[in-house]
Amino acid sequence: LFPAATFHNSANWAGFDCNDSCLPYLDPSDPLFIEIGSQLVQATINALNFTSHYYACDLFNEMTPPIRVMQAWLFLDGFWTTDRVQAFLSKVPLGNLILLDLYSEALPQYSRFNSFYGHPYIWNMLHDFGGNNEMFGTLRNVNTGPTAARNFSATLMIGIGITMEGINQNEVMYEFALEQSWRKQLNDEEIKDWLIEYVRRRYETSDPVPITTIVAWQLLETSVYNNNPHPSRPILVRRPALDMDEKIDFNVTSLLMAWSLMVDASSKLDSDLFRYDLVDLTKEVLRYYFTNVYFKLETAWKNSDLYEFGNQAAVMVDILNDTEILLASDRRFLLGNWIADAITFARNEEELQFYKFNAKLQVSIWGAKYTLGLYDYASKFWSGMMRDYYAPRWHVFLDTLARCLFEDQPLNVTYLNERIFLEAEFAFFTWQADYPTDTKGMQSTIQNVQCDSITIVQSLFKKYRQALSQLRFPDVSYSRDDQTYPHTYLN
Repeated sequence: LFPAATFHNSANWAGFDCNDSCLPYLDPSDPLFIEIGSQLVQATINALNFTSHYYACDLFNEMTPPIRVMQAWLFLDGFWTTDRVQAFLSKVPLGNLILLDLYSEALPQYSRFNSFYGHPYIWNMLHDFGGNNEMFGTLRNVNTGPTAARNFSATLMIGIGITMEGINQNEVMYEFALEQSWRKQLNDEEIKDWLIEYVRRRYETSDPVPITTIVAWQLLETSVYNNNPHPSRPILVRRPALDMDEKIDFNVTSLLMAWSLMVDASSKLDSDLFRYDLVDLTKEVLRYYFTNVYFKLETAWKNSDLYEFGNQAAVMVDILNDTEILLASDRRFLLGNWIADAITFARNEEELQFYKFNAKLQVSIWGAKYTLGLYDYASKFWSGMMRDYYAPRWHVFLDTLARCLFEDQPLNVTYLNERIFLEAEFAFFTWQADYPTDTKGMQSTIQNVQCDSITIVQSLFKKYRQALSQLRFPDVSYSRDDQTYPHTYLN
């Protein structure tokens, strides 16, 4: 259309080749750039009745920039040294730019770049990448961070925001963060009081909220919601392999104690959000137990102990099955709702299949077979995914390793990964299965199971309490070789 204009190609993104990335862009020095840019801005104003005149700049995000362009997240990249950031920002008149410090609760940038050299900025809690729905966060950093930024930057820190990549998880983090705009930093006692009121509001019923729920949340605040901004992805929802580790930044004892207290409260409390939290917390217990069993299985593999390998493999399969049953008991943990939302945009059968395929692809391998860095980026603890995606991958992994032990053969990793892709991953996002959008529908897919979350959790507590009482984990470490400790309070 514009043969005289100068175009370039952007860099590739996240491992995609140039068939799927390297998009062309118009050279900013070309006269056509101003013409098209002006038309785009005017069309935006007309379409949105736009009057605020704040515009987001998001060019070349997460790429090596061919020119200096602005997006606050870019400053996390090694390309952006202090001299480059200062050189770029100095070209924008003060007062004409607001920066979003996107990951302030974990990696604040304002202190690296001298309060962005005079430009106002907003302190943000990012918290979640890809909509992952395990329990994590850092309430203390969200409490102290805005005040620290204000003290450092004075009036250049002009607000507080949230910049998560997914919602509908860890509601306590977002409620706490958004309230920070209206109050000063809380002290320890005030945080405890806030948490008590949060629990009372969340589980409001005609009867008093059991004290055990309040104590449980206090334990969660000192464990999964303490210094835990974004832990490593759970082993259960990662592509199975040998020699995997999982970072644990808290004492798992507190998590298990909180679970015990919430299970105790389940005989007295039956609010909708309590049921949700009970399922959420129970799936955390199961996934940490799965990690522990994985370490034992790997030890058996290294010792060529087929009998012990089989014992641990059976436990892992059992945990996978129980996690599916648990998640199926609450409508907020159903893959079917994600797919149903996606296909509402379809205008015909072809588009319906296209949206369904991409909805499943996005929460599984995300990109292409070769973009391994994006595998499970948007992992979800959802019923349907557990049964048809995560569990089949682990079944292939366990079967392959068991055959190697039985035949006294080394593991062929390439063969293993091909099996996982073809038998589990590719099968998942191409299989034309229908996924229920409510728990009644799920009950019909899981035979002889009563889909009542409280009943299921109470049953799982009885089933696993003895094994969990002997659970051992590394103490706040990446390594499985650090000193371990037993959890004995469930006896």
